[in-house]
Amino acid sequence: MNFVRRCVLFPGAIAILPASLISQDRLNDMPGAAQFHRISPVIAQVNRQIAASRVTGIGWTEGGKGLDYSVAGRSYHFDFATKKAVEVLPVAGRPTGDRGQPTANAGRGGGRGST
Repeated sequence: MNFVRRCVLFPGAIAILPASLISQDRLNDMPGAAQFHRISPVIAQVNRQIAASRVTGIGWTEGGKGLDYSVAGRSYHFDFATKKAVEVLPVAGRPTGDRGQPTANAGRGGGRGST
């Protein structure tokens, strides 16, 4: 049965391959192709800016009264009582992640998966 499938599918794939290669050449003639080529560097730049401003390293503080998180390499603490975020200066000896940011549960226990 596999031999029959191969005999039928392989020639079909060979017949379709040239048609798909020719269709790729026609993409530059399609409406909007010039605008896409003009705007694509801008889209890439916006994606880099979004990635740089992403919130990382989120972790609960002791007692669940706030959150510690990092944005663009800076660490912050959000206190639920005051509803304000305060920038936290790096502490010497505190474990950091691969980008120099404090890890989410640096030195703290608890949370899911802990024993």
